Amino acid sequence: MSASLLAFHASSSSRTFSDLDDYMWKFTYKWAKHSHPNKPRRWIVKRHFGKFNKFRNDKWVFGDRECGGLPAEILLDEHRPAPLVIGGASPDDPSQADYWAQRRKRVRTFLAWLEASGLDGDPLTDAHDRDFAIRDYKTHMKTVLRRASNTVNAHLTALDHFFTQLGLGPAVVRRDDAPKLSPRALDARQQKRYLRAVERRPLARDRAIGRLLFYSGVRIAELVALDDDDVPLSARKGKVIVRSGKGETSREIPLLDGTARTSITEWRTDRASWPGAGTPALFLNRRGGRLSARANDRYRRRLQDLSCAGRPVQVELEVRRFICDNSACPVVTFAEQVSGLTAKYQRRTVGLHNLLERVAPR
Repeated sequence: MSASLLAFHASSSSRTFSDLDDYMWKFTYKWAKHSHPNKPRRWIVKRHFGKFNKFRNDKWVFGDRECGGLPAEILLDEHRPAPLVIGGASPDDPSQADYWAQRRKRVRTFLAWLEASGLDGDPLTDAHDRDFAIRDYKTHMKTVLRRASNTVNAHLTALDHFFTQLGLGPAVVRRDDAPKLSPRALDARQQKRYLRAVERRPLARDRAIGRLLFYSGVRIAELVALDDDDVPLSARKGKVIVRSGKGETSREIPLLDGTARTSITEWRTDRASWPGAGTPALFLNRRGGRLSARANDRYRRRLQDLSCAGRPVQVELEVRRFICDNSACPVVTFAEQVSGLTAKYQRRTVGLHNLLERVAPR
């Protein structure tokens, strides 16, 4: 039997392991009935079967209640496919040795904490106890060890891999969002790429917007609020007048770059043929109105999607939040919806929602 298991282990066949497990259970149950012909079924099950293997959440494991041992020849290890890992990391890749060593170290750290904590229950065999233990460990890392959010998430990922190997699956513990960092200035290479991208824009309006943002440093809301006479230009100099900026303050910004002044001059020439050319707004949209800054806010949504190969799938997307122009509207802001994927007030995708409605209609 051991040789057969090793032969099938290389092929990683779950059906073969399931058949072997079924055969061994029938074999041991038949032996138990033969050994106790006058005993009822419940007595036989209580005497010879139970959770003898702490690494399996299975109460039908054959063993001895007096010594708690299992016969070595029938100790079948449940087949579990290798859990997925992030990226192309593989335990067989020598270049990833440090990565996997860190994961094993994180698991050992958790087991040492678990032994010292004295928690009730058995987190290594019970999924409910596992979740509570990992939540307490997460709190311990954040408050006592003062670990960063990324470090805590890395530990939780390693523990998900560990408990998947034990057959309990990933823990139901929420990950911490990475802290938002203050925006960094573009380095020289990024600045060059940005200006080249601006130069490739086909519309003179877009080129003027891109260069004015870069060389003046105005905010988007300030830029769309500019009127035509707020950017006076001459042959050698120019300036940008922000009449109501952040905190309702006004300021004047010198516009010294020649390419920015040239782009604005080209846009003014092109602007004369656009709808709404007689309005005071400097930058116009296709309908002749002022450009809007309503969609300058974004946020992330996490949605549960249909499972893939038996594994849960979570969709993370970034959507825009709009500000309503109507002051009388009770809905001050509203978020865009992605057709066929998102719906209002839903934490599931449209596909998963429709599947659940078919399975359990209202």
